[in-house]
Amino acid sequence: MDLFHTDLCGQISPPTPGGKAYFLLVVDDHSRYMWIELLRSKDEALAYLKKIKARAETELEGKLKAVRTDRGGEFNSSQFIEFCTEFGIKHYTTTPYTPHQNGVVERRNQTVVEMARCMMKSKGVPAQFWVFAPVARMETVKVLLALAAHGNWEIHHIDVKSAFLNGVLLEEVYVKQPPGFINKECAGKVFKLNKALYGLKQAPRAWNAKLNHELS
Repeated sequence: MDLFHTDLCGQISPPTPGGKAYFLLVVDDHSRYMWIELLRSKDEALAYLKKIKARAETELEGKLKAVRTDRGGEFNSSQFIEFCTEFGIKHYTTTPYTPHQNGVVERRNQTVVEMARCMMKSKGVPAQFWVFAPVARMETVKVLLALAAHGNWEIHHIDVKSAFLNGVLLEEVYVKQPPGFINKECAGKVFKLNKALYGLKQAPRAWNAKLNHELS
């Protein structure tokens, strides 16, 4: 609850049957747990962020201390500033034209969208149902199971939180020994990765390639 990375993705076309064309994505900095809410318009962002905040504080028994966003109008309105002031929330914003400064949620946005596209392309799901792929809500699960039963699809279960760890790297990647796990006898050496890690530039591409291979 120390920091939430927040971003708004859209406008996505076509909209859902319910007229929703955006999704608000919030990622907890510590756990990387994420929340997704569907929006009809950008001006709904604050209302849904308040909803996520209330739910997260109840579930995690803590108080939100800070949020990081880009400089989109929905995050720099007077209402948003009042909201942060009222609850004592620090608001960190990115420098203009530097989305990588909010990289945690930007990468997760890309993963959600690409995963949805891969699943829909593989199964021939109509474009207006794009929302069913990324949103892990109970009604979504029920719809997916109904579609799978109707189409006689094979179902696989994965842990989305560790999905990127299943990506196979095609190039050689080396990383420094992480703090707290440094082998004093080999302090000057680095690790060679066999699979992707979160935060690695190649991770989204490696995971999407793995997912495409499994679904094809």
